[in-house]
Amino acid sequence: MACVNCAKIRAAILHGKMAEAAGLSVQALREKFGLVTITGLTVMLADPDPLDQSIPALSTYLAGVTDPAHIQKLIAAEKAGKTRRGALDALAARLAELAG
Repeated sequence: MACVNCAKIRAAILHGKMAEAAGLSVQALREKFGLVTITGLTVMLADPDPLDQSIPALSTYLAGVTDPAHIQKLIAAEKAGKTRRGALDALAARLAELAG
């Protein structure tokens, strides 16, 4: 079994070298890659698929989407998957908002 502290030290050195090479602070590098530290444990936060979320969560996500082509792809994916009426309505409403 590997030493937990040794793994933490190796990870800290790796993050430091990567940050230095990118001209960033270690914290900025962690944020760039979606890494967070919880009581000494570093984890990667994966972005959930917006179509796997509830309709209210999808609507919140869509409020930040400004690319109509991305919404079109989401519509196609929803139609190929669950075909939830509420999701399709939310996607169509955001697309209409962007069309202005």
